[in-house]
Amino acid sequence: MLIVDDDALILAALERQLSVHHDVVVFTEPEDALVVIRAGAFFDVVLVDLMMPAMSGVQFLIELERAAPALAARTVLMTGGSSRREAMALLDVPQIPTLAKPFDGDTLRRLIDRVTAA
Repeated sequence: MLIVDDDALILAALERQLSVHHDVVVFTEPEDALVVIRAGAFFDVVLVDLMMPAMSGVQFLIELERAAPALAARTVLMTGGSSRREAMALLDVPQIPTLAKPFDGDTLRRLIDRVTAA
């Protein structure tokens, strides 16, 4: 599982929670994550924050679609909620799962199970 979020505290919490059942790789810089993906890494799920300063989650997803379309289909956007509509309008793909922050562990696990089962 790949998690990309500019907030190191969120990354640490997600890594701690999810590493019980998943191999977790985290990045605070979206471009660093893309370098690893372009080198051939594959993940069962990608969790990416929508609002990041260097590269938004939407921009990351566009680049991910170019680099690894199969991986883009396994992406979940994490958002503060109100920005979800904006992201979907930009992407024009309402089937991209989103997770509104703050979220609980059960909601996160159900969404990860749904993405990995697809």
